[in-house]
Amino acid sequence: MMFKYNTDEFNQGVHIRELINYLDYKELLKLQYDLKHGGVHLKKLVEQRIKELESSPKKYCAGCGREIDPSSPTTQTLIFGPPDFKKKATFCAQDCLEYFLNELKTLKGNQRNIKNNK
Repeated sequence: MMFKYNTDEFNQGVHIRELINYLDYKELLKLQYDLKHGGVHLKKLVEQRIKELESSPKKYCAGCGREIDPSSPTTQTLIFGPPDFKKKATFCAQDCLEYFLNELKTLKGNQRNIKNNK
C-alpha cells in the first residue's frame, strides 16, 4: 500500500533515529528479530497506536478554536463552576486563557447590571 505524507509534518517531533537510539541492546535485538520475521509484532504495535490516536476525541481551544496539541507545554486547562456542575475548558496558550477569563468577567458584570436594573 502506497501513501503520501507531508514531509514537514513527518519531520516534526521525535525522529525514528532518536527512538532507535533510546532503545537498549535487548530491545534492539527483539526489534531486529521481529523485523527479520516479517515485523508482525511491530506492525501490530504501530496499527494499535494509530487506532488509539484516531479514536481519541480531539480537543479545541476555548479561546481561539484551534486544535489542541496535548503534548504542548503551553496547553492549559481550567476547571470551573459549582461543585455539582463542573465545566472544563482547554486553551492552547496563556493569551487564550486570559481572553476567556476577561470575557467571563464581562459576562458576569453584564448579568449583575441586568439584575440591578430590574
